[in-house]
Amino acid sequence: MGSTPTLGTMKKRTKAGMTDEYRDGDGEDPRFDRHDGGKGQAGRKARQLCGQVRDALTLALSGCRDEVLQSLYVAEVHPGHPLRVLVRTPADGSIPRSVAVERLALAGGHLRTEVAAAVSRRYAPVLVFDVA
Repeated sequence: MGSTPTLGTMKKRTKAGMTDEYRDGDGEDPRFDRHDGGKGQAGRKARQLCGQVRDALTLALSGCRDEVLQSLYVAEVHPGHPLRVLVRTPADGSIPRSVAVERLALAGGHLRTEVAAAVSRRYAPVLVFDVA
């Protein structure tokens, strides 16, 4: 019996102007091909979603009964799955970071519900909060 060929040793069928070896990115969906290696700026739709989520969270936090949540500021929302939400505490240091993290964890379901009601998506985005 012969050995089973690995991906690196397998050959492609050759056509005019094509290589006969597998390379990085072969077999991937070309719609997701990025010339910057995937490290570049998010697309327009992702930036639009992040802006909508930021606005929805700002409104939802200001409407909370919890004074700690009311005093938090949504600084940025970064695209991806899950969406990363950068939240800042007041500059005067009146709210410790640990308290803000705890309150956001408790209110996470409510905040996701508010975001889902505000954005037009099939599924509510998953949110991860980073407190600075």
